[in-house]
Amino acid sequence: MQMVNFSCEQDVLYRLEEASVKEVQDNISDAPSYSAVRTLMQKLVNKGHISHREEGKKYVYFPLVNHKHASKSALTRVVNTFFR
Repeated sequence: MQMVNFSCEQDVLYRLEEASVKEVQDNISDAPSYSAVRTLMQKLVNKGHISHREEGKKYVYFPLVNHKHASKSALTRVVNTFFR
C-alpha cells in the first residue's frame, strides 16, 4: 500500500493555484489512483485547508491557506510531534 502525504497534493495546488483531481494526479510522480487522490482532496476540504467549485462535471480545487502559513503550521506540528 502506497502512503501519500497530504502536503504533496497541497504542494501541487500551490504551484498550479487551482486544479482538478486529474490535474493533481498528473502532477504527482508515481501518483496513487484517481479515487485515492479524490479522497485525500476531500479530507483536505474537510480540514479547511482547501476548497472547491464546480466546473462542469468536475470540481476545481484551490488552497484556502496561504503557502507560507501552511508551511509554518506543518513545521510546527512536526516539531511538536517529535520534540515535545
